[in-house]
Amino acid sequence: MKKRNEGWFYLLLFGVLAAGLGSSWYLYNLDNSALSQEVSELKPDQLAETVKQKEKILFAYFYTPDCAQCKSAEEMVANAAKEKGEKWVKVNVKNATDLQATYQIKGVPSLIVFQGGKEVSRLDKGWEENKVTALFQQK
Repeated sequence: MKKRNEGWFYLLLFGVLAAGLGSSWYLYNLDNSALSQEVSELKPDQLAETVKQKEKILFAYFYTPDCAQCKSAEEMVANAAKEKGEKWVKVNVKNATDLQATYQIKGVPSLIVFQGGKEVSRLDKGWEENKVTALFQQK
């Protein structure tokens, strides 16, 4: 009789774990949905080609995964882009020293606006909502 009860216990335990993991995954994706809209993650070697090919405006956000300020800055960029209906790209520059030199990135977070293959504006310090929004108003 004891073995039969153990089976139910393990089945119930498995069900609770599955429900917990499923709800955690759902909540994580729900919280980050604003960040995932209209953004592409580019590898450092893809950026130069994208900048050259893009005649329209390109918003490129540079970050590193271990940067605390980058997380709040990325949220500002995502919100401004969504508000203005613009697409943007993000580039992890943690191990890309050549890219940092090419685009003169002295620190992260940085947001550079390109148009016709050339830099037209940037924000690399003084991150405030109104400054980020102003960059996304450029056409």
